[in-house]
Amino acid sequence: MERINLFEKRKGETTAKAVVRNISNYSLYILLLLMITFVSMVSEDFFTVDNFINLFRQISISGVAAIGMTFVMLIDEIDLSAGANAALAGVIACMLLKEEFGMLAGYGYFGILASVVIAVGISAVCGAACGILHTYLKIPSFIVTLGVSYIYKGIALLLTNAYPVIGMTEKFEVIGRGYIGGIPVPILIMVILYFIAWFILRYTKFGRSAYAIGGNAEAAQLSGIAVKRNKVLMFAIGGLTAGLAGVILASRMFSGQPTACANTGLEAIAAVTIGGTSAKAGRGRMWGTLLGSLIMGMISNALNIMKISPYYQFVALGAVLVIAVAIDKLKD
Repeated sequence: MERINLFEKRKGETTAKAVVRNISNYSLYILLLLMITFVSMVSEDFFTVDNFINLFRQISISGVAAIGMTFVMLIDEIDLSAGANAALAGVIACMLLKEEFGMLAGYGYFGILASVVIAVGISAVCGAACGILHTYLKIPSFIVTLGVSYIYKGIALLLTNAYPVIGMTEKFEVIGRGYIGGIPVPILIMVILYFIAWFILRYTKFGRSAYAIGGNAEAAQLSGIAVKRNKVLMFAIGGLTAGLAGVILASRMFSGQPTACANTGLEAIAAVTIGGTSAKAGRGRMWGTLLGSLIMGMISNALNIMKISPYYQFVALGAVLVIAVAIDKLKD
């Protein structure tokens, strides 16, 4: 096991500064442990298997979207269109499976799989388009993704005439409400995707290029990394996971809501930031993002258990986000 030395100092650093900085390296784990301890003392309903399953199911939507957001933010960019992209994907999947008019409604699980692939594929293409506009036309990612988010919202509203899409085949519910071996399907999807994303970032050349591009894009280009191509692919991954999150939510609600996922993109950004990725480009961990999602979900879950007004959740989440960024600054 790696030995932890809280007094390890950098050149010109005081002992107090070194202790604070070294403690901040484990701030996520400390915060998570403190939250679990505190809420367990306040409510005996918190530390139960059923509640933790419910907690992970609650974070599965934003948690899946946060996977792609991690790739985007690792290269020092941002995607504000994730929520609208997710809503559009949910609408498209539901329209394809609508029993009256859907092209794939009568094909059972094959039709469901095909609808998911089509909806998520469209989301990935939309994400790649944002990457192209940013990378090749030099439009800031903030502006590009903010602009296209309105386009996605408009398309979703036009396709549905602002009404929810209902009447899908009942088998569609398995994605958002189904169980495999007693574990909810959304949790299994999220965990599998995190393992895949972790493997890509840690063990593949493409994954490691995200750190290089985020740290110094010019140096990465000179070292032979295809910076522009990889940036577009990072945005495509962001779109793909946002679309999948939208499909999972549509399945859970059993309807395609054109105004759904309003907070999904922002929750994903918050999870990545709390996980330690955004404060400094080129540095971050996929498991940190999962912990960030878990901390956000735990705050909401704890407040619900303690029967505190849900409006306080926004205050608490915002405070945790600001504190997380402040703590991360201490690592520098």
